[in-house]
Amino acid sequence: MTPRRRRRAAQAVVAVVVAALAVGLVLLFGPRALVLSGYTGEPGTVAVSECGPRVCQGEFTPDDALEPATRVTVGDVYGIAPGQRITVYRDGATVNQRAGWRLVLMLSALLIGVAALGVIAVSLWVRAVRREPWGTWEVLGRGFTTALGVGIPLLVLALVLYLLR
Repeated sequence: MTPRRRRRAAQAVVAVVVAALAVGLVLLFGPRALVLSGYTGEPGTVAVSECGPRVCQGEFTPDDALEPATRVTVGDVYGIAPGQRITVYRDGATVNQRAGWRLVLMLSALLIGVAALGVIAVSLWVRAVRREPWGTWEVLGRGFTTALGVGIPLLVLALVLYLLR
């Protein structure tokens, strides 16, 4: 195999690895973003009994039960005081309130990474097909500018949703 063919093969392999990394990010962090923003999990209410500076504790009652099932920790304490009953979604011992701004923020961070990795992978693949040299800084620059172009509007949207809550 000639050095030129080896270089093209290496570019193609790196492009596939970068694309697989982007898919892995979605598979790992997409479902977690839904859980942390309260869009999946067991629905119910928490009777808040005590609050600290970072977490609140209380008894979780599933929607289909009459009595509390377990003691849980509420991760987001904004606007919560002892004695309140709040609607939450449980995942394990942690419960989360539904928050659209949090979901937009988490998914936009995920989308920024996936878009940047996708552009890098496609750029490397196109360079390999066209038999061009790596052009590492150009490829990374394209990925970075794509991340900015996708990321800034999404982050502004998350900020607006946060302020409107």
